[in-house]
Amino acid sequence: MSKSEAAARGHAIRLTDSDEEITRALKRAVTDSGREISFSDDPARAGVNNLLTIYQAITGGSREQVEADCSDARGYGALKGRVAEVVVER
Repeated sequence: MSKSEAAARGHAIRLTDSDEEITRALKRAVTDSGREISFSDDPARAGVNNLLTIYQAITGGSREQVEADCSDARGYGALKGRVAEVVVER
């Protein structure tokens, strides 16, 4: 999700977005080609880190709790779906 394209659909999540728009935006989030779901300072993994940070902000969990919650996700697609679920629920 890019701040520079905030006017384009799917590049930002707005408070007034429908559940479908929120889910679509999060599922389109750019990630790297790896499979590891954990926090990282590596710039190449910024997309996954962003998703985990969103999940952490919504759930209020620690980094360890977030990584444990997402440890059974099968790849980034499942992670994106899980983040979308908690954002929509909130």
